[in-house]
Amino acid sequence: MEKRLAKMPYAQAKVRMLSGFYHNELISYKTIVAAVRGGWLYIYGLHSQTTRRHIGAYVLEYANIDYKTAKDLYEKKLKYNIYTGEVAPI
Repeated sequence: MEKRLAKMPYAQAKVRMLSGFYHNELISYKTIVAAVRGGWLYIYGLHSQTTRRHIGAYVLEYANIDYKTAKDLYEKKLKYNIYTGEVAPI
């Protein structure tokens, strides 16, 4: 099942629900750029300015963090536990 981002319903981004709310992936245009898997948030790439906006909306909606935090996670090659706030290396 695919959903639109709540804050960006007309964007060229969608969230593919794989197994409930806590196992999904963000697809911006045709590229998977972020995912929540088993409660861990992964950021795979920042790409264009528009895709960064999609990531910002996604992490706010699904992980309750801001884009700056997501960018730091990506740059430092870390994953984020959306339940506990724990950060760990990928």
